[in-house]
Amino acid sequence: MAKTETAQRSSGILMHPTSLPGPGGIGSLGAAAKAFVDSLAASGQQIWQLLPMVPTGSGDSPYSGTSAFGNEPMLIDLQWLVDKHWLTAQALAGDVPPASDRIDFAAVRSYKYPRLRRAFETFQTQAVAADKAALATYAAAQAGWLPDFALYTALKDVHNGLAWSDWEPALVSRKPEALSAWRDKLAQDVAFHVFCQFVFDRQWRELRAHATHVGVRVLGDIPIFVAYDSADVWAHQELFHLDAKGQPTSVSGVPPD
Repeated sequence: MAKTETAQRSSGILMHPTSLPGPGGIGSLGAAAKAFVDSLAASGQQIWQLLPMVPTGSGDSPYSGTSAFGNEPMLIDLQWLVDKHWLTAQALAGDVPPASDRIDFAAVRSYKYPRLRRAFETFQTQAVAADKAALATYAAAQAGWLPDFALYTALKDVHNGLAWSDWEPALVSRKPEALSAWRDKLAQDVAFHVFCQFVFDRQWRELRAHATHVGVRVLGDIPIFVAYDSADVWAHQELFHLDAKGQPTSVSGVPPD
């Protein structure tokens, strides 16, 4: 009779990065995340479980994201940008959301987005060739989703957060001439959102490498469904049950925990 190998039991902790301590009113992928990983390893824990890392939409829920492939820019560690010389230490001061046991997502966005934008502008003019090449390589590797996501996010900003189905008809139906015109008009904004995804990816890879080094596995999660108001549905309407105006003809969901 063949011997059956029993899987080794493991233990870990569920802690979404938003709940980590640190400046800026929200946790990030920076020093506090690495310190948390170290604390897991020191206490004999083998797993760090996370909620979905997707960019959140209405309600700021990680289970209702604006992309099935993108990541939440508010988790970017600003100090990392300072260390890269894409942001000054002085830029971190002013209007910092106060420490609290609850996250004010509106305040966090108001604090972080202008600083991410400043880092992006510095990157464009001062980044070394290797970093610019890394961004180009990343963008090329993510070409299946990133251009649509970046344009969708830029368009959502100029439409004051309206769902894509409430945009002008030419954008709802993705008329090529309308998409081309808006890509040109919002080129800098689109590039900014690509940059944010690139930075997140760099920080996430560094954090994952650190976790692997100290023997901690990262257990992720994804939303059960692709959100209706997302870049994915907007860009691939033929894959979903929608009517001629882009409205869903059938929906599903799950109750809250």
